[in-house]
This record gives sequence, structure tokens and C-alpha cells, in this order.
Amino acid sequence: MDSQTALVTTWRETYAGGSEQAESAEFAAWADQIQDIQREHRERSGSAVVRRGFHAKQQAGVDDAELVVAEDLPGHLSTSVFRPGARYPCVVRLSNASGRVQPDTEGDLRGLAVRVDLGAGRAMDLLATNGAVSFARDAGQFMAMARATAGSRLMAVPRLAASVGPLEAVRMLRTALGGTRRPVRSLATERYWSRGAYRYGDGAVRFEFVPTTAAAPPQAPDDPDYLRHELVDRLRGGPVSWRLLVQPYRDERSTPIEDASRTWASEPVPVARLTIPRQDLDAPGHAEVERRVDAMEFNPWTTVDDHRPLGNINRARKPVYEASQQLRRT
Repeated sequence: MDSQTALVTTWRETYAGGSEQAESAEFAAWADQIQDIQREHRERSGSAVVRRGFHAKQQAGVDDAELVVAEDLPGHLSTSVFRPGARYPCVVRLSNASGRVQPDTEGDLRGLAVRVDLGAGRAMDLLATNGAVSFARDAGQFMAMARATAGSRLMAVPRLAASVGPLEAVRMLRTALGGTRRPVRSLATERYWSRGAYRYGDGAVRFEFVPTTAAAPPQAPDDPDYLRHELVDRLRGGPVSWRLLVQPYRDERSTPIEDASRTWASEPVPVARLTIPRQDLDAPGHAEVERRVDAMEFNPWTTVDDHRPLGNINRARKPVYEASQQLRRT
């Protein structure tokens, strides 16, 4: 067994407030806050509907993608899902990360959401963003940023500093702006990270999607939907794919479970490939596919136990995502 890819099983979770009950009580308040943020976005945009709290603008939705596990996957990296040669149909949603529907020319992160159909009524959602780490150490900081940026942008920085303190506000803003100011030419050539940790059998990992397709030419800077247009053109010419890699947990110092703002210092290992087949996203009939995908409720807690989310931010996502989705339904 390769010592660099061997799974360490001594990971553990540490609950904010000292207990799972105390942490859950804090999460319950944030579930209400995410609905307030969604309403704020709706009012400011003039939209007739409530959208997602984050990743509101869908760039593409397909229901015919496939995840194929590597034939030569080592035995110690095999799980109930990741079995050598296993093939799974997938739904894929590509999006901008903001809770506002805004032009692609605005600074923003981008997201990749994958619903893996495991059969027998089971599914696993893999959600990733094109930023290697989160600006937030934990869910409290994440919600502080969400609250600060939901209202007037002029007051965003003072609101954030008042919530987390000046030094942490500077660190968070530096990380967030570093990701959103980087030019993105194509969603197909972006690298996407889970940022949070997940179980992987008896071990723990972070995962990432690494593109295998060629870089895109520069796009017209005044096209508010250039990412969509580039992806439409690209998929008309051929498939788009990413390698799925997992980054194993080593120890709390180099691969912390509870701090999503830290880069993990372990070597990623390829385990599978995700492919969107060649197709015309603008073809008659595909609009209905995209409508169904956009209405789907992606959640990292749509999973199986040996791949469940780990860490404070991921634990908070369960009640917060459920509250956001409930408001969208009603």
C-alpha cells in the first residue's frame, strides 16, 4: 500500500459550543437567517421568485453525464461507491456562486454540483467551487459574510468587521476577493474543490475536480452571459470531462477537519472521471431539462453514510440548505 495514499482513520469531529446539541441550536438560528437573505436578494433584484441563497444563476444543467470509477483503483481506496470500473449516471449543474443573478463579468466564484445516481433509490451529491479553500473557517464566519453582503454593498465591510473582528474580516475578504477577481474563461476548464471534508470509507478526504479539456480563448468582455455561450459552443464540438481526485486526511495540523479556510497538505489521488457528453444545450427540448435541473435540491447530505460530510461548515449546511430549499418550494 502506498503510504502517501493510505487512509488514516483517526480523524474526529469537534463540535462548536462543546456539544452536538449546542452546535445544532446555533445552526437553527442560521436556518432562519438564510431565508431572510433569500428574501433580501429577491427584493433587491425585483424577482418574482425566491432563488437559492447561493449559486442562483445556473449556467448549464444536464441529466446525461456519467461518473466512471478508475479500473485500477487500489483496494485501500475502494468503498461502497468507489468500486473499480463502476459507472454511474449523473445530473450536473454549473453555476455562478452568488445569491444574486448577475452578469458573468461581475467578480464571482463558480460552482459544480453533481448528483450521482447510485441505484436502488440512493444518490450522492458532490458540490464543489472553483476556490481551493473557503474564506470562512467555520459556519459562523460563512453566515457573517452572507449577512454582510446581502444588503447594501457600501456597508458590507463594516458589517463583517463588526461581526468577526477587523483582522478576521481582512483575512476573509482577501481570500474571497482573490477567488472572485481571477478571470474565468470557461467553466469547462476550471478546477473545483469541495473545500470541506467528507468521510471516505473509514478515512476522510477532501475532493476536487480537475479539468481535462483545452483552455478557452478570451471572451467578449461585454457579454453578460459569456460563460454560458462558451460552454454551449464547446459542448457542440465534443464532451467535457474532469478527473475526480481525493485528498486524504493525515492529521489535524496538516489536514484540519474543522477549519475550511486551510489548505490541506496531502497529495490528491485520482479515483474517477466525470464526463458531460457532446450535446446542444440550446436544442429544442433541452430547456425543460435545464428547468428540472435548476429546480433540484442539491445538498451534500444527500449521500450514503461512508461518504457523509464532515466538519462544522458541512454540518451547518444540512439545516441551512433544508431551510433554503423549503422557502424555494413555498
